[in-house]
Amino acid sequence: MKIAAYLDRHGDMAGLYTAGRFQLYEKDDEHWILKRQVPLEITAEMNIPEVKQALREAVVHLEDCKTLLSAEVRGLLYSLLQEEMGFRTWKSQGSLHEQLDNVARNELDLALREALAAAEAEKAAAQASAGGCAGGGGGGKRRSAAGAPEPESIPQPECLGEGRYRLDLEAALKGNKELNSRQVLIPFLENTVFREFEILCDHVPRWFSHKLDELNLRAESEELAGPKKGLKLRVLPGPEAAPAG
Repeated sequence: MKIAAYLDRHGDMAGLYTAGRFQLYEKDDEHWILKRQVPLEITAEMNIPEVKQALREAVVHLEDCKTLLSAEVRGLLYSLLQEEMGFRTWKSQGSLHEQLDNVARNELDLALREALAAAEAEKAAAQASAGGCAGGGGGGKRRSAAGAPEPESIPQPECLGEGRYRLDLEAALKGNKELNSRQVLIPFLENTVFREFEILCDHVPRWFSHKLDELNLRAESEELAGPKKGLKLRVLPGPEAAPAG
């Protein structure tokens, strides 16, 4: 397994907005071996295309690694890594080598859960094909099997009235560590008609943009200020699906 960690010039864990370097590690039996160091410096004077170029030029040297350990997981750089470059990011909360072990365990656990979810999806599809759709009704989109939690265990968005909803995704996932963002968001996105769905989160999920395109939805994002840092996503109907009046 390979994991990239981001450190500042002093060798401390840092966020990508601090000048520093990626350090690419690979597990060799019981030890983490440092394979290479890749410098990165993002300045305030750089525009978005320049930021993307600098990030891509650094990431290409991380070989096939798609896992990043960093002191932060929020902001444009992390969204680019996740949405456009396929990375999964983890926030550091301790010493480097201790966190490498923790991230490796979390990655293996996540891979197992995704494999189980895929198996459940195949089983549900086979049953539906053999015996027809259970649950009755028609005209709606088929719900994706993003996992198999009991429906009542999934946090529901708060209804604000007039077709507007809000969900604190970060709090929902912290409240139930068995859930992931797909399991919480996809059933609502697929099965609910809304004018606006506001999501509070610490990063944009990797699958989010593709799913919105599939459902003819669009999203606007802004960074939160104040004590609760992160992102606010506003999901809206696409041009063809926008409700009248």
